[in-house]
Amino acid sequence: MVRRAQRVSELLRQELSSIFQRLRDPRLRAIISITRIQTSDDLSHAKVYISILGSQKQKTEAADCLSAASGYIRKELREVISLRRIPALSFSIDESMEKAEAIQRMMDDFPAEK
Repeated sequence: MVRRAQRVSELLRQELSSIFQRLRDPRLRAIISITRIQTSDDLSHAKVYISILGSQKQKTEAADCLSAASGYIRKELREVISLRRIPALSFSIDESMEKAEAIQRMMDDFPAEK
């Protein structure tokens, strides 16, 4: 069952990327990328981790907008994916890229040993 959840997660990732490009909401003016999707084993729920390039305010607005539009997004998914049940979507901001960048800056600032 885990293998099926992985395949569905990858399919959701592809289709959600396409849907995000078509969304026309002023709150989604930041660049949004999907970093990963965790789908439950029974395929009833999918947690979508997104990375948003922009200020903290833009990140919050974009995440709120996607959460509010989850019903519309599920409807769009239903039209392009042939699954018995489209998972309920929840969106979470993935800040691992920012953390990795901060660590890299700290390493760059650290003096090299001689």
